[in-house]
Amino acid sequence: MPKLKELTVQGFKSFAEALTLTFPTGITAIVGPNGSGKSNVADAVRWVLGEQRMRSLRGRTGEDMIFAGSKKRARAGMARVALTFDNSDGWLPLDFAEVIIERRTYRDGKTDYLLNGSRVRLMDLRDVLDRAGLGRDAYLTVGQGLVDQVLSLRPTERTALFEQAAGIAPYRTRREEALRRLEDTQHNLERVRDIVGEIEPRLRRLEREVARVEQHAQLSAELKSLLRVWYGYRWGQALQRVENARQRAHYRAERVARQQEAVEGVLSRAAGLRAQMTSLRAQLAELHRENSARHAEAEALQRELAVTQERRRSLQEQHAEAQANLAPLYAAQEDATQELAQLEAAQQEAARQLEAAQATLRAVEVEYRQVEAQRHTLLSRQSAAQAQALEHRHRLTDRQSRLEQLAERAEQLRARVEQLEGTLNAAQERRRNQQAQVEEARRALEQLESVAADVQAEEERLQAALDAARAEAERLRRELAQKQLPYQQLTARLEALERLHAEGAGLYAGVRAVLQAVERGQLRGLPGTFAALVRVPSELDKAIETALGGQLQDVIAARWEDARAAIEWLKQQRAGRATFLPLDNLRPAAPLELPALQGVIGVASALVSYEDRALEPAVRLLLGRVAVVADLDAARALYQRLRGSYQIVTLQGEILRSGGSLTGGQERREREGDSLLARERERRELPEHVESLEAEIKVLTAALTRSEEQGRALSQDLRALSERQREAERQRQNANRILERAVRELEQVIQETDWQRRLLGEAGEERERLEATRLRLEQEHQQIAAQLAEAEAVAAQATAELEAVSDEEASRAVVEQRTQTALVQQRYENQRVLLATRQREWERLCGQIGAQEQRVVALNAELETLSQRVETLRAGYETARVAAEGTAGQIPALEQTLAGLEQQQEQLEEEEGRLRSALRDAEQRYAEVEIEARRREDQLATLRREIEEALEIVVADLPENLSAQHPLPLGDIAASLPAVAELPEGLEQQLRDLRTQINRLEPINTAAKAEYDEVAERHGFLREQAADLETASAHLRKIITELDELMQTAFDTTFQAIATEFSRVFALLFNGGTAQLVLESSPESDLPGVEIIARPPGKRTSGLGMLSGGERTLTAVALLFAVMHVSPTPFCILDEVDAMLDEANVGRFRAMLRELGRSTQFIIVTHNRGTVEVADTIYGVSMGEDGVSQVLSLSLQDLPTSEEI
Repeated sequence: MPKLKELTVQGFKSFAEALTLTFPTGITAIVGPNGSGKSNVADAVRWVLGEQRMRSLRGRTGEDMIFAGSKKRARAGMARVALTFDNSDGWLPLDFAEVIIERRTYRDGKTDYLLNGSRVRLMDLRDVLDRAGLGRDAYLTVGQGLVDQVLSLRPTERTALFEQAAGIAPYRTRREEALRRLEDTQHNLERVRDIVGEIEPRLRRLEREVARVEQHAQLSAELKSLLRVWYGYRWGQALQRVENARQRAHYRAERVARQQEAVEGVLSRAAGLRAQMTSLRAQLAELHRENSARHAEAEALQRELAVTQERRRSLQEQHAEAQANLAPLYAAQEDATQELAQLEAAQQEAARQLEAAQATLRAVEVEYRQVEAQRHTLLSRQSAAQAQALEHRHRLTDRQSRLEQLAERAEQLRARVEQLEGTLNAAQERRRNQQAQVEEARRALEQLESVAADVQAEEERLQAALDAARAEAERLRRELAQKQLPYQQLTARLEALERLHAEGAGLYAGVRAVLQAVERGQLRGLPGTFAALVRVPSELDKAIETALGGQLQDVIAARWEDARAAIEWLKQQRAGRATFLPLDNLRPAAPLELPALQGVIGVASALVSYEDRALEPAVRLLLGRVAVVADLDAARALYQRLRGSYQIVTLQGEILRSGGSLTGGQERREREGDSLLARERERRELPEHVESLEAEIKVLTAALTRSEEQGRALSQDLRALSERQREAERQRQNANRILERAVRELEQVIQETDWQRRLLGEAGEERERLEATRLRLEQEHQQIAAQLAEAEAVAAQATAELEAVSDEEASRAVVEQRTQTALVQQRYENQRVLLATRQREWERLCGQIGAQEQRVVALNAELETLSQRVETLRAGYETARVAAEGTAGQIPALEQTLAGLEQQQEQLEEEEGRLRSALRDAEQRYAEVEIEARRREDQLATLRREIEEALEIVVADLPENLSAQHPLPLGDIAASLPAVAELPEGLEQQLRDLRTQINRLEPINTAAKAEYDEVAERHGFLREQAADLETASAHLRKIITELDELMQTAFDTTFQAIATEFSRVFALLFNGGTAQLVLESSPESDLPGVEIIARPPGKRTSGLGMLSGGERTLTAVALLFAVMHVSPTPFCILDEVDAMLDEANVGRFRAMLRELGRSTQFIIVTHNRGTVEVADTIYGVSMGEDGVSQVLSLSLQDLPTSEEI
């Protein structure tokens, strides 16, 4: 029953439309003219079965498999081919009665494989096909090229055809594995022997070092025993010296303490005395300060009283002056200047007379001082009355002067008022005219501002739109920049990964050379390394990489021949070594069956994935016996449940082998993501991320371009509008300047009018104030005259009372002189006051005229304050004078007490000097004995360190009390030192001898014993390992010999069968003649070569090179038919293999097809009518005008038996 049921193609090469070819019988013929697409059917079958070499499919890339289109037909976006197999007898290793294998490819390079509608990997698909005999080396498609290739192969290369038919590829894989393991075993054995050779000299050296160490330890123990006695003696002597030094220091310290107590007693008494003296001095200072303060206060009050009175008078003058008009002040300034000169001369004369009178008064007061206290009260009254009278005279003079000034100022104001009224009328007329001009300019400005506002609104609208466009553009730029940075990083990373992949970074030299040779086309059938073809989850990277180690770089080979060719190429190029996994030669062991335990993740081969199902043998071989667990606890639990050969690896990379050995740890610079698996996974996943980012960047770039174009258009509109706005703004500014100029002129006219009106008002107010001031001054003049008369009467009365006091002559003389002095002083004061008044008046004339009104109000308040201040100062002066006299009486008694205390202080200071001298002497002696004690303690500490170093113990701190000899405080560390009063004779010589012997032995290796034990243990272990390796090598050689015998037997049997069948088929096809297959040895290889010797009928025996084209074809077909007869395939496609045959040979060829068709399903692509006759089903292929292949079918079984083709 046919195994191949249907072939469905769509979009593949010239088959643009969906097409299904059914193969219901054993032989199907496909006919048609050249270029119609017949051979595309054979290509479709090879392509769907996983062919990766595009050249063998007459293309360069996967995109060439997709219908390219024509002038009348658009190109296809996908190519799809599906094969349907009948699996009712289970010849395919799948649990389906019907199996559909489908392959799809797209123009973006993506390819999908489907098995019964489910997506699978190419590796998985190839695994199924290989097990069913549909692998890439099964000769399912035979074309003219393959026919020629069979004959053109070298004899040794032709052997692979017979090995494939003999089915010895698995044996050869096992043999290669055994050879590899034997090579590894020999290498390990050589390493073990090298290591043993390196260890043995070291072991002998360590034996000598251990002997020296033991001798050194014995001498050191003896030395320590003697040192205990020697250090016991020295320790006791040192303790005694320290104790003696401490006792002397303690005695001196007590002496110093007593001296310090005596000094402190004297210092305490002196401190009390100083505190008492300080208190007295503070009291005296306070009394003196208070007395001085009282006197100073009285004097200050007296001075301040006179100053305040003068200030009040001056303020009164300023107040009057402030009310005067500025105009008369300018006129009065010149008169005041002349008057000031006269007053200064008069003042100088009055000062000279006052100085003479004061000198006479001082002479009289010497005699009058005894009675001054009695007459003080009367004099105070008299002085007060005279001062009051003097003040009244001054005020009276001031009022008279101001009345004269007021009369002059009133006349000036009358003329000023008349002038201001005329000026005000003219200013008001100018104001009305200017107001009309301002209104006209304002209306023009409002019109222009309305236009400018419209332009401004339009500009704001455009600016808002422009800002929005710019903000959008900026947002897009930021977003684009955010996308470009990861895009550049991913692109750079992808390029780096691709470069590393192309350069074979991290790969062995041999592996790298092989992969580069594959890329150059020098080698074929090597899709890549195991790490590149298998996909491992990221969380399992470390576990899988640790489990596989260098096997990650094993190169997958499609066939045994490909692996062998690669090895030969490495040998020729001397490019290194590599391990290959021929998929048709692998025999993996059964995978582990893991119990359900906590922490057990699964079998490694089931945890990884791969696209090509053909990789399954390699995956099972390397990972089928590897269990992945979470941690070492889970590994330990699983180890106790498993049997046989296996490995258990944790997620952290620890390996527990079936033999019980455990490997683990971590590299110092181990970094995540640096593994070969992680790098390959990243290289596969990065292109998708890069393409996604690139698409987003294109969208953002387009949006940014549109936003920038919108912004440029808005900018142009905004610039045009800005020009309009600038023009409107210029016109508005011109109008605004005209308005401002008119307003300023109006303001000036208004200010002038207001100023004239204010001046007129001020002049009227000033006239009123002058009149009121004149009336007030006349009243004050009368009042002051009455007060002056009253004050003079009081002074006369006081003078009369003074005359009645005793000592009339002295009193009279003093009174007369004082009166005379007072009169002179009064004249002087009058001159001074008058001069000061004139000076102030002159200064006021130079002041700011505009501030006079404010000044008047301030002067009124200040005058009121000064009047109150004068009364306060008078009362304070009397109080301060009385207090000063009371304070002066307390000072003499306190000064006498302080003198007595100062005498006592001098005595205490002498006693303190004597005691301090004694204390310094005691401290000096104490310092000497303290230094001695420290020196002894340092010596003891040095001895302690010496004991610690020599006896290797720790000595505690010294006790505070060393009254008796103490043993070395070793505690639990070592035994106490003996108390030795006298050293044994010869002890020091024994110590020197022992140290000399120890020094001769040094340096020693203290770790020699442990190192010797470790090296000895390792030496024994390595000797055992060497024996085990030798046993393993012998076992592997035995296995290789058995495999060689088994392969040789299978090859010989198959070769003999094929040779016999070849002779028979050759005779049938040639209708005579003879042919044979001959094995011959080859100097280039261990494998024998197969030579073909053919003798067509009527010719002599000759080589293949002497045959014609038809004879070569028939010979090759005979060989292929012989192989198929011995090892039949499920189906076979013959693509124009009969093109070189004549009609006679075609008949025999047709007969042979009928014979083979009983066991093999044939699909024949042919032009030969004779070949077509053998077919049960015929498909005709033609090419339409649109470049699409068209197919017609014909079943010969449905035709009448009498009808002929």
